[in-house]
Amino acid sequence: MFVEAKQIAESQIALLQTLNTTGSDCEGKTVENIQSCQLTLNEGSLYSLSVTPTKTLQHTPAGGVAATYAKIMDVKVSWNDRNGTAQSLSLPISVSKFTNLLD
Repeated sequence: MFVEAKQIAESQIALLQTLNTTGSDCEGKTVENIQSCQLTLNEGSLYSLSVTPTKTLQHTPAGGVAATYAKIMDVKVSWNDRNGTAQSLSLPISVSKFTNLLD
């Protein structure tokens, strides 16, 4: 079950890294709300998926207003093993507003 959980987490990370690309499921998302772009698991899936921001990185230009330029998040996949014991896998990811710039 760990292998499947790892595949789900890696797929979620790949999805988050499509920030600033056209034609992706995350099109239109910004670095401020990118954590809301999540895979949809099948109904009745043995796994649950969450994306939780752990740190927001901001930059304040001289005389300007602070702006978010990146987020560090944890992608967590949880499941119950054959013995009914709760298990989870958590992988960190960082996403920047400079990721995959179109220009």
